Amino acid sequence: MINYLDLCIYLVIKHRGELQRQMHKASRRVLDSQLNQLINYATLTKITCDKLSLKAKYELTFKGKTVISAIKFTAKWREDYRHELEN
Repeated sequence: MINYLDLCIYLVIKHRGELQRQMHKASRRVLDSQLNQLINYATLTKITCDKLSLKAKYELTFKGKTVISAIKFTAKWREDYRHELEN
């Protein structure tokens, strides 16, 4: 499953197709589900680029940007203690 940190990191790449290529372990369905969930949480905004082609880009909202430092801290803690957590 995609975690929020991965999504935040890859949101530098804003289009779903590019996210899909970077996050090759995630299926298209799972990625779409996660993107929609983040939109529902108001941490992500979907911007339709062209009404005819259905292309869209995604951007973190202010609320989404405020949680990044907490997620980075948690990810670092997880990496620092991974060997203890896995045993």
